Amino acid sequence: MLRDSVLGLKATILKRLLIYIALFIAIVSSIYILAMFIPGDPITVLYGEMAEDENARNILVHQLGLDRPIYIQLLSYIKNIFVGNWGKSIYTGGDVLNIVFKSYIASMKLVFLSTLLIVLICYLLLYIEFVYGLNSSILNIIASLFTSIPIAIWGSIILLLFAQLKLPLIFGDITPPLLVLTLAGLGLFYRLFKSSLEYVYRQPFTLTYMMMGFSKSVIFLKALRFSLPLTLSAILYRAGLIIAGAVVIETMFLYPGMGLTFTIALSSRDYPVLIGWGIMVSATLIVINLIVDVIHAILDPRVNIH
Repeated sequence: MLRDSVLGLKATILKRLLIYIALFIAIVSSIYILAMFIPGDPITVLYGEMAEDENARNILVHQLGLDRPIYIQLLSYIKNIFVGNWGKSIYTGGDVLNIVFKSYIASMKLVFLSTLLIVLICYLLLYIEFVYGLNSSILNIIASLFTSIPIAIWGSIILLLFAQLKLPLIFGDITPPLLVLTLAGLGLFYRLFKSSLEYVYRQPFTLTYMMMGFSKSVIFLKALRFSLPLTLSAILYRAGLIIAGAVVIETMFLYPGMGLTFTIALSSRDYPVLIGWGIMVSATLIVINLIVDVIHAILDPRVNIH
């Protein structure tokens, strides 16, 4: 029975993986085609006045493969994506994969640290609330306040705070955006984690633990275990959202992550980097969805991911 269950899970994961690969190819195709409609001329951006000469321009267009039909360009690009050849940056001349990967690692560091701080702070507050009976109304009000403040406002608050405390603000350092993303996520995650714990506390087995005389600490830890699927899903989805959407904060503090890379590439009409950025973000979100499906199936056998 266990072996059949494991084999079934592997078959389902493989099926999902094939679906997500097809989805990835469709997304890459869409991004590549949409990039063609961005205002600006890559030949002029890349070669400047040289591109004004018609003969020179025709030669450059041929060298870059822009004179081929769009579907040929697209098929060639998709093939190159899978072999690691993402092209060269128009703005810097560097390898697109290297540029995007470096900014991706920087954003992932920001995601990991901010998420770790949020989880620790939220569960510490919830432990005090559920075990020691801390007044939850005050925490709910604070959580609502934190949730209602846009992330750009949090960035401005941190800037003013550093100025008032006369602290050195080093642009490119991880500390300011880390503070912003942690504060911006506290309210939402506190309410989410609390809702999932309250749901578990209402289940019959939790009442059974109480009647059996388990301590509040033990019951809290058991409830935490059963709320893990929702918790992990929220954490993973947040990681994807930060990588895709932290444009404002990373640009505000010049943090060298995916957000700043997108801003620079867009302002300089750096099409290869823009496409590479979109591909990396899309791949991340697809992988996150696959991981969430698998985690739900493993942690909660009632979930069917077919």
